[in-house]
Formats: sequence, structure tokens, C-alpha cells
Amino acid sequence: MIRRPPALLTALILTTAATLTLSACGGDDGPAKEGNDKVAGAGAGKKPSPSHSQSAPSASDSPKIELPADLSYTFDWPKTGDEDKDAVLADSEQSIKVS
Repeated sequence: MIRRPPALLTALILTTAATLTLSACGGDDGPAKEGNDKVAGAGAGKKPSPSHSQSAPSASDSPKIELPADLSYTFDWPKTGDEDKDAVLADSEQSIKVS
């Protein structure tokens, strides 16, 4: 026959485990020091990211893509009724056809 521990002992064990678990999560080592938020070695060797204007390839750098002469385009999006939105859709069609 297996003997169960008393309910008070079980509650004490569970409470102690929960307390230890929760106290380990949010510990603070003392008052915060102003201006001492830097981590040693953080950012060392890090190169600055290039700006967007530098990362975009120019047209002369892009490969030439030749499409078949019999290629046709079909755009099935419906007219929205809004002049601005319809103009954007028409511009999108033209940019796809020209590309």
C-alpha cells in the first residue's frame, strides 16, 4: 500500500516550489545606475548597414531578361469604382507590361 503525504506537506512543497520559481525570474541586482546600460562587447565589429540608396542596383547592373514575343498579359481584377484606386491598378498593369 502506497502512503500519501499529508495535504499540508503537499501544499507547503508546492508553495515553496512556486516561490522559488517566481523569485528567480525577476531578480534585480540593486538600484539602476544612469548611463550604465551598455553591454561589454555589444556592437563590436558591427558594420553600419548601407543606406537604401546604396543597396538598390542600378539599371546597368541588372541582368537583361528577354521574354517571348508571344507573351500576353491578362489582368482580372475588377474595377473598384474609386478613381484613385482604379488609377493605381492601371498603373500597376503598365509597370508590369513595361518591365
